[in-house]
Amino acid sequence: MYSAIQDIQYKSDDWFMGEVEVAQKIDIEVAKVEAQKNEEKYRQLLASPIYEIRCFSCNQFVCESTALRTNAGNQHIVIDKTIYDRMNVEKHHDEGLFVSAGFTKMSKIHCYCNINWGIEIEVDGCVFPVLKIKEQVFVLVNKETGVKRRIPNKWDKVPFLILPNDKEG
Repeated sequence: MYSAIQDIQYKSDDWFMGEVEVAQKIDIEVAKVEAQKNEEKYRQLLASPIYEIRCFSCNQFVCESTALRTNAGNQHIVIDKTIYDRMNVEKHHDEGLFVSAGFTKMSKIHCYCNINWGIEIEVDGCVFPVLKIKEQVFVLVNKETGVKRRIPNKWDKVPFLILPNDKEG
């Protein structure tokens, strides 16, 4: 350790500036690649059809597929605040329990027909509904082909792209 400190102390200012410039160039290239990936995902989202997400039991409209985002890679949150007009919220028996680092369970969310749609979580002071896929039906209304209903059992099987939450992507 002592020899490493001595080695650093004898480096010139020019050497340090060169190391900083190399690190900055690498960071800029990584940011460009990430921006290109996000732009491609956004193009795919615009090109994909918009699905209506409905309650499995009573066919109540939940939200559109464009209102979904992934949070922490595996939680599917709804960013459309009008969803609260279409659901009941009740206190969760494990309220305050951490789901994972940075997430707190707040409430259970239900359809008016009393089907459990999922939970409500708090992330960095913001509250979002998290949907269960098993209680949802994905409906594509197409004028030429009619109505297509899909009932996937896993989020990675949904027929549309879900963007990450803005903080992640």
